[in-house]
Amino acid sequence: MVPQLDTNGFHSQHIKYPVQTNGKTIRNGLLLKAHQEPEHTLPTTQWAQVANPDGRGTFQGDWPVVPKDHCVGGHEGAGYVVQVGSQVHDINIGDAVGIQWLNRTCGRCEFCVAGNQPLCPGTQLSGCHVDGTFQEYCVCKAENAVRIPPGISLEVAAPVLCAGITVYKALLEANVTQGQTVAIVGAGGGLGSLACQYAKAMGYKVLALSSGSSKKIMCLDELGVDYYVDYNSPTILKDVKDVTDGGPHATLIVSSVEEPFHKALQYIRPGGTVVAVGLPPGKMLTNIFAMVTQKVSIKGSYVGNRHETEDALKIMVRAGFKLRSKVVDFRDLTKIYEMMENGEMHGRAVLKIGDREKGISDHLQLSKHAAYADSNQKPSKARPLISDNLQNAIEIAGRDFRSDTVTVPTEAMMHAIVNDATFGDDIYDVTGDRSVNALQDRIVQLTGKEAALFVPSGTMGNQICLRTLLHQPPHTILLDHRAHVQCWETGAIPLLSQATVTGVEPKNGIHLTLDDVRDRIVEENNCKVF
Repeated sequence: MVPQLDTNGFHSQHIKYPVQTNGKTIRNGLLLKAHQEPEHTLPTTQWAQVANPDGRGTFQGDWPVVPKDHCVGGHEGAGYVVQVGSQVHDINIGDAVGIQWLNRTCGRCEFCVAGNQPLCPGTQLSGCHVDGTFQEYCVCKAENAVRIPPGISLEVAAPVLCAGITVYKALLEANVTQGQTVAIVGAGGGLGSLACQYAKAMGYKVLALSSGSSKKIMCLDELGVDYYVDYNSPTILKDVKDVTDGGPHATLIVSSVEEPFHKALQYIRPGGTVVAVGLPPGKMLTNIFAMVTQKVSIKGSYVGNRHETEDALKIMVRAGFKLRSKVVDFRDLTKIYEMMENGEMHGRAVLKIGDREKGISDHLQLSKHAAYADSNQKPSKARPLISDNLQNAIEIAGRDFRSDTVTVPTEAMMHAIVNDATFGDDIYDVTGDRSVNALQDRIVQLTGKEAALFVPSGTMGNQICLRTLLHQPPHTILLDHRAHVQCWETGAIPLLSQATVTGVEPKNGIHLTLDDVRDRIVEENNCKVF
C-alpha cells in the first residue's frame, strides 16, 4: 500500500518499525508521522546495516551518548527518495541515496564550512537524536544524504555508509603516502577487513594484526595484505618492527579492547601516527617522553562527510572489495542483537527492510503524488517516471530478451525491452530461451552436427575476457564510447571485473584502432590497462 500524504505532502499513515528505548528493549512500534523540513529528503529504506552504535554503544550505555527515548534504531541505510523538501534542489525523486550516522549538521559552523562535519556542535545522529533507519521511511537532511552512483547496489552500499567511511576516513587522517606501511589492528573483523582493502586500494603496504590461523589465511590470501603478525605472539613488538623494517608509518586500531592501543605506541615508527577508531572503555597510556622525542602523533577518527563517503563508495567498486556481510530479514533484528551480544556475529549484518517489488511499485505510484505535493515545488523537480508497463513487468524485464542475469539494464534498455523489442522469452522458462534455441537449431541445420559450436553472446564474451584477463585489480578498460556494455548495462564492467571504464572516441568514426588507444596503454607492476 502506498502511504497516504497529508495536505503538506508528508506521510501520515502508520508505519511499523522496531523501537529501541533507554530501557534496553527492542519492540515493535508505530510511526504516526514522518515529518520533514523544507531542506530534508524522505527515502524509502531498502537496506540498513546493524553495528555497534545500534546495540551496546548507544542503547546499552557503553558510550557517553544519550539517545532520545523511544528512538528508532539504525545509524545508516540506503534507499530511494520518495519526497523532497521545497528547498532541496540537487536531489530528485527516485534518486538512490544513503543515510549516515551524521543525519543532520548545521552547515554554518566553522567545522561544517571546513568540511569537518563530524565535529559540528549541532550534529544530530541517526538512531540516537533522530529516528534512524530501522523503518520503512526515514528522513534526513539533503545536505548530508550520500548520493549513491549508478552501478552500485544498495545492499552493497549499505555497509560502506558507516564501516567503509569509518576506516577510509581513518586512513586519510593517518597522513601516509603510497608505498608506506599501515598496520591494521583487528584486521580479521568487519571493520578491519575493510580497512585492509581500502589501504591496499590507496597504494599502501598493509600489515594485518589479528589472531588465529584462519584470520591469517583470510588476510593474506583473500585480502592480499603484505604482512601478517599474530597479535598473541609473545614477541609482537619485535615481530612488527622486523617485518616493517622499523615499524609501520601509521597504525589504525579498530579493535574494541584496550591493550592494542598501548602496544601500538611502542612499535610505531618514529614520526608515525596512531589513529584510534575502536571505542573500548578505558584509557590510552603512553610514555610522554618517547612520544615527544620520537614525534609520534595520536589521533582520533570518527566517520566522514558526505563527499568522503561518496569517494569511499567509488573506491570500493573500482577495487572490487570482498565485503564480509550477511543479509538478514528485518524481522530477525532481535536475533542479530543476541548474536552480537554473544560474540556469534561474524562480519556485518545487512537488514533487508523494503520489499523490492513492492518498493519499486510504491515508489512509482508515490512519485506521481509526491512530485507535486508541495505547492512551492516545481513539477520539473521530479525525475521522469518509467512507463507504467514497467511497473507490472519490472521483475521479468531484466531477464527477458537478455542472457545476462548478473548486470542490470539501464533505464533506456528497460524501455526498449518493455515497450519495443520484447519476445516474451524469459530465459528462466523450463523450455529454455526461444531466441537461443532458434540459434542452436540454425547451427545444427548449417553444420549437420549436434552441439557443433559454442557461440557466446556479447555479454558472455565480455565475462570470459574480463574474468580471464583481469584478475588483480585495479584496472581501467578502454572501450568505444558507444559500446553496448557501457551504454545499455548499468554496472556490468565494475561487477564482472571490478574495473573502471574510460570511453574513447574512434578517430575514424567507425571503430577503435591501435592508434586510438596506444598512448593510454600502461603496464606497471603487473597492472594492465586494456
